[in-house]
Amino acid sequence: MAARQPRRTRRRNVPAETLPSVRTGRAARPEVAPGSAASQRTGQPEHEVTSDYRYVWHEMGIIAGVSAFTFGLIVVLSFII
Repeated sequence: MAARQPRRTRRRNVPAETLPSVRTGRAARPEVAPGSAASQRTGQPEHEVTSDYRYVWHEMGIIAGVSAFTFGLIVVLSFII
């Protein structure tokens, strides 16, 4: 069994000069080289949001088919055994 280690205490009295400063506007953005991958992604979503949920119905149909097959197999085997 591992030895129990004492809990770390939280820092309660934090002086203001140790806290990170709040930067706004242009200074808050990291500088990136033009033409880099980071600069090309700026302002573009990572993926396209779509409301096409046909794949959900397809997956639900597969789940229903497997469930019906399993239930039928259990019923058939209960009469055989």
